Amino acid sequence: MQWAACIFNADNEASIRFMAVHPSVQDKGLGTLMAMTLESVARQEGVKRVTCSAREDAVEFFAKLGFCQSGGDYYAHNHAIRPFSDD
Repeated sequence: MQWAACIFNADNEASIRFMAVHPSVQDKGLGTLMAMTLESVARQEGVKRVTCSAREDAVEFFAKLGFCQSGGDYYAHNHAIRPFSDD
């Protein structure tokens, strides 16, 4: 089972939230497919960057997708940002 949501915020920003892939089907590309699909939808909507709050064990996954860590811990989560342009 997998879950994900893309929430559109103000200022041309979207946030990937609630993304999870059941451990029994991890490492099969489903998480990457979900993240890339959400990113594609965000781009179609004119979003300039996508953010996410990732558990410590998911930071490396998002880094491989081009997200960079921003800020410190927030309730044991890290905030990652992927800008789409240099604006």
